[in-house]
Amino acid sequence: MPLRCSNLFMCFVALFICQVIFSPPLSPAQEGTKLYTIQVSSTKDAPKADSLVNELKQKGYNPVYSFPKGEWIAVCIGIFRNYADAVYSKEKLRAGAFPDAFILSREISEVPDVPPLLLQNLKSEEVFQGAIRNDSALTMKGRKFAEIIREPRISPPQPPVPDSIMNSDNAALSEEDLLKKAGGLSGQTRYEEAIQAYQSFLARFPSSLRIPDVRLGIAYTKLKQDKPAESKIFFQGIIQSYPASREAGEAALRLGYLKIREKDDAGAKILFQNIATGTIKANSAVKAEAQARLDNFERREKIQTDPAFALLHQGYAKIAESDEEGAGRIFEQLISANPKSEAAGEGSLRLAYMQLNKVGKAINPQEAENLRAEALARFEAIARGEIAASPPNRLEAMLRCARVYHSRKERIRALQAYREIAALSDADAIPDPDIHTELAGLYMELARSGKGSLNDCIRECDIVLSSEGATRKNKATALQMKAESVHFQNDFKTSIDLEKSLLETYPEQKPMAMLAHFYLGLSYYQLEDPWNALKSMEKVEKDFSDSDNLPGNDLRLSARLYQAQALLKMEKRPEAKAILEQIIKLRPNSKEAHDARKLLDVIK
Repeated sequence: MPLRCSNLFMCFVALFICQVIFSPPLSPAQEGTKLYTIQVSSTKDAPKADSLVNELKQKGYNPVYSFPKGEWIAVCIGIFRNYADAVYSKEKLRAGAFPDAFILSREISEVPDVPPLLLQNLKSEEVFQGAIRNDSALTMKGRKFAEIIREPRISPPQPPVPDSIMNSDNAALSEEDLLKKAGGLSGQTRYEEAIQAYQSFLARFPSSLRIPDVRLGIAYTKLKQDKPAESKIFFQGIIQSYPASREAGEAALRLGYLKIREKDDAGAKILFQNIATGTIKANSAVKAEAQARLDNFERREKIQTDPAFALLHQGYAKIAESDEEGAGRIFEQLISANPKSEAAGEGSLRLAYMQLNKVGKAINPQEAENLRAEALARFEAIARGEIAASPPNRLEAMLRCARVYHSRKERIRALQAYREIAALSDADAIPDPDIHTELAGLYMELARSGKGSLNDCIRECDIVLSSEGATRKNKATALQMKAESVHFQNDFKTSIDLEKSLLETYPEQKPMAMLAHFYLGLSYYQLEDPWNALKSMEKVEKDFSDSDNLPGNDLRLSARLYQAQALLKMEKRPEAKAILEQIIKLRPNSKEAHDARKLLDVIK
């Protein structure tokens, strides 16, 4: 019976993968007139929404506001110029008090109290037609947008600072508490007080290892005050005085954006190149951001000098005008006239995504399937090299093909596609952070069908778990797959340790938490510990009974069956019999009901 329960987990994995198969990839809203915010709650009760806004402000979140969405009132935190910053803060919120937080894009006119610095950039930057890369590193949408100058994150939500710290005299606080207070003041837009707290830190703790962080805090606060000249002094000071610190890379990145605003592209390029090449120390996220900015400069130059990219640019302009038919004609012209140009590969990729966009508007299932087939044919042509494409574009096409094969249960074909992707790129260049999670799921399916090894699944899970760029959702999924794999290798004690780690580290990931309790119960049952098995299975049923949005009905039914089996091991036959009869009554035609009848026959 435990092996059969593996099917339940694969349902979760399938749902995870289906989100990225045929649906058009999620893209950031067009830059320029759009801003991003994070919705953390909604209610139909206006006073309740106002109360929550005030409560969040008192806890140090800033900015916080609400707005109507039909009959509902949405409560949101943050105003972000850049999609990546919104993703960063969304993950922070999900890891804390708001596990269901998600990103919204809004017109600037719909957002109250837009910071002056942000508003100035939106109005004054040079506007040109271009393409936007989203988190999958390749999805493009043509829009009129201002050259991206990523503003400092607007008070990324931090844990609330206790009043005992906020109300204390700076001279009485420890290093850690004084830094918390400065950040809390900045988050409440009390900028002058924040700077005073930061300066008090510099005076009291001149030898602290947190000095670079403090100077970075001052620089960001100066930016929020719309004082870029003063912020530059602090950014430059960090680079010169603390070149080996992680803050040096971030300071250089912000200086680069300030140089773009000053129309000093050459100076900005030098800074971005120094970050990307490691001349200035930076973490992987800052390096990736610097490289993306260099790619943007290169793209602008291509548009100005390469006729094929100029034609591609015209296609994106049509998309910006909501003229997808016109864009399609231009992309087709591009592919026909310049088949050997990398621009042709990008145009073909965009055509494939446009076809996927039409699937939801298909008048019948056959038309939808035809559109999917046409899109897949384009992805395959790019993947095979029949249409010239840049390495990232080809990798994106290959990844799309792998996902389609996987969704169609063509597992060997999907595995070959994934392996080819890995052979063509190092781990950092793979265009989507989900790939190793998907590959782990594929290896698990192959192992269950006798065509693979669970060790391959465990290896891919370890890659996800050690990755800085993997999301909490991906890491929780990988940890669950690893725990399940070692369970089916009969290493029940290790499986228990992994499941406990998942529950402790990722409690907000409810589907994986449900599975963790279930497999804890299975492992305890196999270790002849019926009492702990019973308690774990009870959690599956009770803790998640209101989670109708989770695909857990069968899981809860299976958990009831294991509760009965655990009770039988504990010689509690009347209680076991009652549960078995409930299963038969609830789902008389289910596999669990069939097994329950067999157990009842044994009891009798």
